[in-house]
Amino acid sequence: AKDRARAALDKAQASLDNASNASNMTSTSAQGILRDARLKMEDATLKFGDGDYANATIEANVVASLVDQANSDEAGYRIMLARNKIAAVGDAKSPDAKALLANASSIYNQSEEDLIASDYADAIAHADSAGKLAEDAAAADQKWQAENPLNAAPGFEALAALLALAAIFIIRDRKD
Repeated sequence: AKDRARAALDKAQASLDNASNASNMTSTSAQGILRDARLKMEDATLKFGDGDYANATIEANVVASLVDQANSDEAGYRIMLARNKIAAVGDAKSPDAKALLANASSIYNQSEEDLIASDYADAIAHADSAGKLAEDAAAADQKWQAENPLNAAPGFEALAALLALAAIFIIRDRKD
């Protein structure tokens, strides 16, 4: 029982350390769950020290479950942030922004697949990458719109074409 309890405590501590250090939890829900897990870890350690190995094992297993839940919540939160950033770009006009947005969407889809597979570290990494690409797409589109104002606003393509035709007719008239 002592060896089982020690193994459960070691596993719980390792998962707690990995969650705290690797993913830098930003979700308040995940942070709260990790706080609870740390408190449970203290309880498990005290129970182990008191020789209550069965309950120490149970508490350590609860810690591991809580850390898993925190990782899941964090991944879900990061995916939601990426989805919002992609949606905020809207209908990109520039070719570069469209390409970046397509990549962001593809990587976002991968993050959802990672979450379904309980691969929380990859889900977080892919969601963060998708969010960064969406931000880059927004910046690229904004820059392109500033450089191409007639092509950027909806309906102005027709106006630009009419102005070009008018210019052609004015130049023709002046030549005649």
